[in-house]
Amino acid sequence: MRRPKDWFDGLAMLPKHLLEKQYRDGHFAQTWSLNSQAAEIAGLGPFRLKQYVPGQRVVVERNPYYWKVDQKNQRLPYLDELVFLFVVPRTRK
Repeated sequence: MRRPKDWFDGLAMLPKHLLEKQYRDGHFAQTWSLNSQAAEIAGLGPFRLKQYVPGQRVVVERNPYYWKVDQKNQRLPYLDELVFLFVVPRTRK
């Protein structure tokens, strides 16, 4: 049986203040795109989008509002930032 504190892991909640108008207007699927600013995108996870540079990198930072803690009551995640680089393999000569 799952513990009550684990129930939120499976819930999909979206920010009404950012998405309600697009949903009601029938444009929900087009709300966030590759051209959206990082500050316009919201999420519930341990990290939030800090920067997206097309074809180069994605940077995520620790979400200060993330609710989970470890067994010692230390807030998660432990990392402050993650950088994902897009690497294109070199072609053979």
